[in-house]
Formats: sequence, structure tokens, C-alpha cells
Amino acid sequence: MPFFSRPDLSDIQFKQLPDSELHLSGITYFMKSDGLQLADGSGNTIPIIATGATSGHVLTYINDGGTGKITLLPGGAGGDPLFDSHRSTTRVGIPDVTINGDTVKEFLEGYFFPAVAPTSSISAGSSNREFGDNSSDNLSVSVVRQTYEINNVGVDTTGDGSYNETPVTTPITGNYTGSFTYTYPPELAAPSVPVASTSISYKVMGQTTANETTTSSTTVRWRNRVFYFVDTTLYSATDQTTLEGIANGLNGSQAELATSRNRALVLTFNNEFFYYMYPKIFGEPSFAVNGLPNNAWGNPSTGSLFEITYVNREGYSSTYYIARSDNRITGDYTIQIT
Repeated sequence: MPFFSRPDLSDIQFKQLPDSELHLSGITYFMKSDGLQLADGSGNTIPIIATGATSGHVLTYINDGGTGKITLLPGGAGGDPLFDSHRSTTRVGIPDVTINGDTVKEFLEGYFFPAVAPTSSISAGSSNREFGDNSSDNLSVSVVRQTYEINNVGVDTTGDGSYNETPVTTPITGNYTGSFTYTYPPELAAPSVPVASTSISYKVMGQTTANETTTSSTTVRWRNRVFYFVDTTLYSATDQTTLEGIANGLNGSQAELATSRNRALVLTFNNEFFYYMYPKIFGEPSFAVNGLPNNAWGNPSTGSLFEITYVNREGYSSTYYIARSDNRITGDYTIQIT
């Protein structure tokens, strides 16, 4: 039977002759932290750096400032392994965009197939309300997926800025839509002290698995109505009930929600008075009729400006001014109220 000597590789008896081959089978471990090093023809060592491996990276030799090394770099990069797309495109006719990638794959994905962030929307039923309207209503919300899956949706239904509803907490494949009842402090609908308007805002937030975020908001407002009408009857403060009934029967442009007394009107009269009714908190009016100032309209000293206690269709009570023309008029009139 033949006899084989098995010296340790560190033993001086072990020698690998030039041009011979050493074949290692199985798993070869390098137990020292500096790993494996090669030597070039001049006796200089070439370190092999193989830490922090990521998918698609291969060991590549590069000459870094005259010092050679073998390191992990993106695969398929050839002699120039890093693709620098941390710069804007420069060719004429190509959109000026910076991809910020280190590989050709990252550049192609970012330039031709960029990720699109999700979009969102939120709307409130009855978002424009008259003071006294304290009814319940709903928020309609949606978050639309573009590139990455939606994994988080939050809805603020109380108007305090926090997302108290979280209908989505894990990834979903499609879009999200939902409806939520919103709440608000009662003093917004019926303030104890007269104000021009009150409001509250609600919001929705959506987030993807890539941490892209979208937010949207909507606002619910309460206001008073301002009214105008024409009539052959001369009304005064003693006709409060009649005037209240006329106002509560008006609609459209004759009964608009507003936050000031300012208004521009073009009307035709047939021996009729002009009446303008609005909250007293807006202050006394100034009239320009057919382009000229008219101090006879809306003047308390002549009785063409007076006030009543008005209860609107929602049951909310406040003090209103009623301004009118000093006489019946006929024809076309341009009326500017400030």
C-alpha cells in the first residue's frame, strides 16, 4: 500500500511549484479577519474585500488610485463598475432629471419606469352650512395606488389633526375608498356670539410600502345668508315676522351664504323698492347706484336702514340689518353694496 505524507500547509515541506495548480474542494474558510490576499508580479498584495454582499454584486478587480483591490460591485459593470447617475441628463431634448442610482439597472428603472406616488382625496357632505345646521354627515375618502402597494391609511374625522381612524394597516393590492361620519364642536354650528363664519378641517393620509405619503384635506364652514328682493310694499322694523318669512322663502342668488355685506347686482324694477338683508355684524352699508354714491339708500336717519331679530331656517337667531331704497324705482339699475 502506498504511503502519503500530509504536511500542514504552513509546514516548510509544503511547496507549490510554479505553474502548478492547487485545487480546493468543499468549503474553504479563512479564519482571520483580513481574509484572503493575492500578490501581483511585483510582490504587492491585492486585498479581496467581500463584506456587505448584496444581490447582483460580484467580485471585481479595480485599480483604485494605483492600488489594486478586488471588491464587491454591481454585476455586469465591466471595467467601469459604478454607473454614476447622481447627475442630471445633459442631452438636448431629454428632460432634465437626476435618477440618483449606482447601477445601469437603477438608472433604467428610475428614468423609464419611475415610481409614482399615490394620490388621495377627501370631501365632506354639506361642507357649506348655514348657522344652526348641526346635522350629521359623512366624509368620502380615497387613496389611489400608483406603483407600490398601499399599507397605511389614516382619517381625521374629528378635526383635531390626529388620524383617529386607521382603516388600512397592512398592504392591500388595490385602491382604498371609505366613508366616515365626521364630528365637530356644537359651538361651530351655533356660536353664542355673532361671528362672520366658523370652520373645521378634516384630512386623510395614505402611505405605501416604499414610504411614499399622500395627504388631502377638506373644510366644513358655517356662515349666515344675505338676502335681496324687490317689493312694492314699504316695510319697516315692525314687519319683522313678514320679512323673516320672505327671507326664508328665498333661494339661489337671492339667499347666498356670505362672510361680508359686499355685493354687486344688476336688477330691473317696476315701481318697486329694493331690499337688502344681512347680519348686523357686517356693519352699516354704503351704496353706489348706477355708478354714483347714494346716501339715501341704507340710511338709518331716513329709515331706509333698520334692524330685526331674524330666525333662519335652521332655527338660529341673530340680528340683521335691512337696507332699502328710499323710494320705489323703475328701470334697470346697477347696485354696488360695500
